[in-house]
Amino acid sequence: MAGRRAPYNLAHRTCVGARNPSMLKTFLLPLSAIFAISIAASSLDAAVPQLSLSPSSGSGQSQIFTMTATDSDGAADLVWVALMFNTVFDGETGCWIQWNNSVGLASFNSDGFNWVTLPLGSSRENSRCAVQLLTSSASGNTLTLSFQISFKAPLTGALTAWTNAWSTTNSVSGYQQTATWTVPAAAFVPDFQVAISPTTSGVIAGGSRTYSVAVTSVNGYTGNVQLTAAPDAARAGLTVTASGTSGNAIFVPAGGTGYGSILASTTVSTASGNATIVANLFDGTLLHTATATLGITRPVSVAPTVSASVSTIMGPLKAFVVNATDQSGYAAINGVNLLINSTLNGQNACWLYYAPGPNGTGTLSLASDDANTWTSMALPIVAGSTASLQNRQCSTGGGTITATGSGNTLTLTIPLALSSALPSALTMYARAADALGDSGYQNAGTFIWNNAPGSDFTISDTPVTQTITAGGQANWQVTINSLGGYAGAPSISVTGLPGGATLNGAPATVAAGTSTTFSVTTAGNTVAGTYPLTITASDGTLTHSASVSLVVQNPGVPVLSPVYSPTSSNSPVTLHYAATGPNGVKPDGLNVLIAGTVNGQHACWLFYNGQLAIASDDGAAWLMADSSGNAANSQCSVHLVATDSVSGELGMWVNITPLGQFATSGKNIYLSAFNQAGSTGYQLLGYWQMP
Repeated sequence: MAGRRAPYNLAHRTCVGARNPSMLKTFLLPLSAIFAISIAASSLDAAVPQLSLSPSSGSGQSQIFTMTATDSDGAADLVWVALMFNTVFDGETGCWIQWNNSVGLASFNSDGFNWVTLPLGSSRENSRCAVQLLTSSASGNTLTLSFQISFKAPLTGALTAWTNAWSTTNSVSGYQQTATWTVPAAAFVPDFQVAISPTTSGVIAGGSRTYSVAVTSVNGYTGNVQLTAAPDAARAGLTVTASGTSGNAIFVPAGGTGYGSILASTTVSTASGNATIVANLFDGTLLHTATATLGITRPVSVAPTVSASVSTIMGPLKAFVVNATDQSGYAAINGVNLLINSTLNGQNACWLYYAPGPNGTGTLSLASDDANTWTSMALPIVAGSTASLQNRQCSTGGGTITATGSGNTLTLTIPLALSSALPSALTMYARAADALGDSGYQNAGTFIWNNAPGSDFTISDTPVTQTITAGGQANWQVTINSLGGYAGAPSISVTGLPGGATLNGAPATVAAGTSTTFSVTTAGNTVAGTYPLTITASDGTLTHSASVSLVVQNPGVPVLSPVYSPTSSNSPVTLHYAATGPNGVKPDGLNVLIAGTVNGQHACWLFYNGQLAIASDDGAAWLMADSSGNAANSQCSVHLVATDSVSGELGMWVNITPLGQFATSGKNIYLSAFNQAGSTGYQLLGYWQMP
């Protein structure tokens, strides 16, 4: 409906009294004429919908209104119903809501006469009011809708509520004065609220991070807000600078939002740890503070990862493939080893070393039988070349040796002829290194080579190591290679999974000569660490295994969502509180503390982890909400309206009613969320202006 003056049914059915209130400016009809048209049209059909609004009168800046529409032909006969508040009969300058009963969807007249959808449980606002659709239901002949409406400064004084409804039989009630409501002008004090994003961020020493600062007009405030920022404590190498729309000033238009930024820069010598960035925003006597956390870590050298596989080319000639991956790119790798033996021992083994050169060049070396000396040759070596390396265990002659790089991975392919000096059951050990780290020798799989009697198989896997964040998923490919005509299908098992992890996609069997993939999905609370996994393939008396490593890292701490600052305690206020976990992992818990200071005693202190609880008056115990989502202490009563379904977000919509003495003075709104990586700590994100 955005971009159209009004929905079709309002703009084109004026003949039966459903005139768009804003169109009175064009037709210049007095209210009496409009209602006369409505009454005349309604008299054409006895089944005219009947409307009511509760409460029908009262005062306050915010209120839950319940509208009912009754149709003698049944609630399903209703097509549209509408509700409008204003001081005059004009929808363009009022607070105007419509309900399309045929599709079960509400819409809201935003600024600029743009209609936007208003889903159940959501909020929409313009410069005149903020509206949340709380409930919608139909029973028998009656349709019932309830809205939380908070009026803004343009709509003050004596307001009139007009309602309208029409049905499929063109029976129209016409716009009717259904209720009156008074919004006290004293409820609106010009102010501004501040949100900083992200509230938590990380940087490697030597880098920088930019935070966005949003300053939003409250109750018609407009002006230039001065922005300053600094760390809460001096930290060598950390500098913080603030910028606005003009110098350090952020211009905030009435009813709008102005933006600034904070740049936090570090040097390579900045110490690791969390730094708190404090932003102060002020205009005259108005002062608000926002904070953000900058997590600083030292650069860490990550060693390359390495894997190896083997396949038969022809007869005793086998192609050994080593893949080495480096986070700095394949060109950073300065050495690759392949050791073939029954144990991790370079003596009486086929032990090779490759020193990379540009564009597939470099030097390949083979250790002597006693592992004391190396024999080398330059690459590339093509098939049929007389150049070769040889000891008693293996030789390189007879195939093309290649070294190719792409992205972060260097792939080394070496055809080898193994001799009878080696045992029949062999293990591949692979290693890769760069200037900052060394993978060490990794068990890359076992195999039975073709010169051994009988048939057998080998198992290989890639990659050898996977690093993920808790709550993420790692994938491996497993290949079964046939030896000596083996044509079976060994069964596959995987052991060593961390707590909370699940195995996905691992088949019962894998046929020789084919590959399969499986994945390990970790939980958000899986403990960080390195987990060796063993992949075992078995077929009767034949059993072989390969080892891989799963490295689980902690997710970052959650990010708190901005909150709305209420300006009245006269009636229940519906508020939204939420926190988002990094990498799509939902936080474990969310605290909401409404109090004068960070003190849970004699406060409205809530905890939510999928279930809502409220703290006792002395802050010593949690009182669980009942099955309807209701809970209370002496300071406030709460009702859980809805919960968030956004991936990775823990949040709730909750009605809060301040009680007794607690409702006589303003309160701060603090939020805190936590997961296994840590807690955000209690952060001041809003203020509840109470009489």
